[in-house]
Amino acid sequence: MSLMASTRRPSTSPRSGQKSSKGRAQQSPDKMRSWRMLLKLVGGLYLLVLYFTFTFKWIPIVHPLADLQLRPLPLQDTPPLNLVPFHSISCYWQSLKSDPFHHTSILNLWGNILAFVPLGLFMPLSLAGNLAYLRSLLTGFLLTLSIELTQLVLAVGVWDIDDILLNLTGVAVGLILSVPLRFFLAKYLRE
Repeated sequence: MSLMASTRRPSTSPRSGQKSSKGRAQQSPDKMRSWRMLLKLVGGLYLLVLYFTFTFKWIPIVHPLADLQLRPLPLQDTPPLNLVPFHSISCYWQSLKSDPFHHTSILNLWGNILAFVPLGLFMPLSLAGNLAYLRSLLTGFLLTLSIELTQLVLAVGVWDIDDILLNLTGVAVGLILSVPLRFFLAKYLRE
């Protein structure tokens, strides 16, 4: 019994002013979990805003901005759906060649891309695991597909395969930008 008492390990308490590695390890997942929950909440609200804005051409939160020509295009000569990839995109590019400030073309080309960049940028940050990027791309695809299908069923717009391509381009740009941001955020939260 006295042999056991004499072989007791020395105390390894952390120095004052330093956090123990166990404390840091516990704090890092808590910070990461908090950030992910915040991003999921903000991301969910953003998905709703995207859905209502692109489906019904209505901005639910900032309604005075709805006068920015977010109304559906006149559908007199427009078929209810476009299944030919790059048809609408080429029409918009042609109109931009003749008038570089053609409002509808700029809004349809760049608006469809830029509006979906935040989805690709922040969604992988809110998800854990190796499939975060694939799940983000799939979410972007399902969202834009639901927008287009709702427009077709309710006749509030034109179902256009090019809108899906442009929206997915925006998600892909966001995913590319999220790689260094995810690395930086993980490093920051470990400190």
